[in-house]
Amino acid sequence: MVVRLRNEVPALLGAALKQDSPIIALHLTRPPIEIPDRNSLGIPSHFVAAKGAYVIKDFKDGSPKSGVLIIQGSSAMVSIIKLLPELAEQNLNLKII
Repeated sequence: MVVRLRNEVPALLGAALKQDSPIIALHLTRPPIEIPDRNSLGIPSHFVAAKGAYVIKDFKDGSPKSGVLIIQGSSAMVSIIKLLPELAEQNLNLKII
């Protein structure tokens, strides 16, 4: 199991230790990034990462679907969080995982 995103490490490590696997690989990032305020953005808790990929932003009901973005990594997550207002302004109905 590979663990990514520093604020999700404890949740993922806990899930990994419950597995019957002799090897656990941690991949930590150390860039000076801001951890997003998940509550204000409507993003699930980092603890859901223990179950695997999770939805950061779901499709809006009643609007045509514009596509799906799958994000991996701290820097990419920071960038997509900064882009959320612009995506909303452009009426892009995206699901972000």
